Amino acid sequence: MASRRELLVSAAALALAACTRVVQPSLPPPQRGGSQITVVVNGSEVQLARGASVADALATAGITLRRGRLLDVDGDLLERHAVPPTLRIDGAPAEPDATLPDGAVVVAEDAGDRREDVIRERAKATRPNNPQFILGGEDGVLVTAVGEVSGKVVSAKFHVTKGRSHPKALALTFDDGPDPDGTPQILRILREEKVEATFFVVGIYAQRYPNLVRDILEAGHTVGTHSWSHPITPPFKDLPTGELEHQVTAPIKILEDLGVHPYLFRPPGGSYDDQVVEIAEQAGMRTVMWSIGTGDFIEGITPHHIVNAAINRLRPGGIVLLHDGGGDARATISALPDLVREIRRHGYDIAPVESDFL
Repeated sequence: MASRRELLVSAAALALAACTRVVQPSLPPPQRGGSQITVVVNGSEVQLARGASVADALATAGITLRRGRLLDVDGDLLERHAVPPTLRIDGAPAEPDATLPDGAVVVAEDAGDRREDVIRERAKATRPNNPQFILGGEDGVLVTAVGEVSGKVVSAKFHVTKGRSHPKALALTFDDGPDPDGTPQILRILREEKVEATFFVVGIYAQRYPNLVRDILEAGHTVGTHSWSHPITPPFKDLPTGELEHQVTAPIKILEDLGVHPYLFRPPGGSYDDQVVEIAEQAGMRTVMWSIGTGDFIEGITPHHIVNAAINRLRPGGIVLLHDGGGDARATISALPDLVREIRRHGYDIAPVESDFL
């Protein structure tokens, strides 16, 4: 049986144990600045090595983003895979090589297609009248909106800054071709005299003699249209509306296939009214008449009379009417060298009709 002393020792030990608090060693707080970071990519957590980029995060998350197409102002394709995806870090735009901080939130989205930007260009210009009888017109500023990459014109607005002006120049214009007899000889003379002229071609002849149209263009001359088949009776302006539209617009496709879009239209026989001008304008063409007739189409006329008829009517900006087709062009061909020299002797330049459409 335990002695009284042993019982007292045991009781004292139990009391000491009850009063003694055992202290456990505490764990150190988590250390930041280690070798890994945690970021959120499109709502999912991703573990990355410190110093990782947005591109690294996307690759780790298995995200592949689509690049968009660049389209022109009309919606036609300019370049595939040209538009980069949208990337943001904590709401701010970011590049693929941007370094990610710990805890960053990354949002990555596929790129949509984007149309090219439109820029505006300003240039001094002269707006011809429509219908146009002489060169020159109102002076002003042309503001053109174009696609930054394609250069396609979105809009063009002309702002008048001062009155009318006309250059001391004449335009030589040739109607009713192309003609296999007249046109090549006229082109030869223009080349020898270093003259740029304007040819108003008839659609059926342009279709029949496309190489002659190419020769005109390659020589640096301006080409306009002179209707599809050059109807004379009834007067052109009196044709039914549907026939007018066909006569005005049908040659455009022929010329476009040959590499040029015409901006100038001359009605057969000079027969026009507001409807003719409007139909041509809707087709993107300005109606061009003339201010100096030579009568070169009259049977039996001499080269001397052709030259005199033109020189007697000289004025700044004059537009001279001649023919390379539609009949016997021999008098015109014979008169042309002297006509050019006389025009220049009187101090006039020779220029094509303004080919842009304002």
